[in-house]
Parts: sequence; structure tokens; C-alpha cells
Amino acid sequence: MELLALHQVSQEQILRGQNSSGLQDVVYDVASQAKMHLNMARSLSSKLNSDAKTVLLPAISCSDFLNAVQQFNFNIFEGQLQQRRTLLPLTLLWHRMRKMY
Repeated sequence: MELLALHQVSQEQILRGQNSSGLQDVVYDVASQAKMHLNMARSLSSKLNSDAKTVLLPAISCSDFLNAVQQFNFNIFEGQLQQRRTLLPLTLLWHRMRKMY
């Protein structure tokens, strides 16, 4: 709520699906924080043993979504963001096999 007020975005705008520069700024702020948290978790993964690192596998889908949001200029109402990622299971398998999280 604080970010919405800071960027002068009303809840009504979100419920109606109205994109604005203020809403894009809010999404940018949230995505930036999420990316920083992901990077922090990945930097701490060196302290985990290899079996415990599989806990970080969901970070792959989060990172993929954050990259897609950035690609669409932080417009969360972009239709392609709402579609299923068909290659996600293969991507997760690939990362698990290579132990890259």
C-alpha cells in the first residue's frame, strides 16, 4: 500500500486493469526487491550441501518471470505474462541436472 501511495496509484486502477507509469514504477520497485532477494539466496547457496540446494529450484521460475516482466517494461497486464510457460518443466529439469540454481 505504501508503494501505491508513493507512486499515486489507486487500487481501482489495478482492479480495472489500467496500466499507468505509476503502476509500472510500483512493479519495478517490487521486481527490483525480488531480484535482490533472489541474488542474495543464490549467493548463500554455496553454504548448502548439494542435496539441500534443490530447495532453490523454484527460484528458476521466479527469475524467469521477473525477466519476462522486465522484457515487457514492467506492464503486468501484458497478455503474454498470463500465458503458461511450456518449456518451464524442461528448464527446471535442466537446471536440476546441472545443479544450477
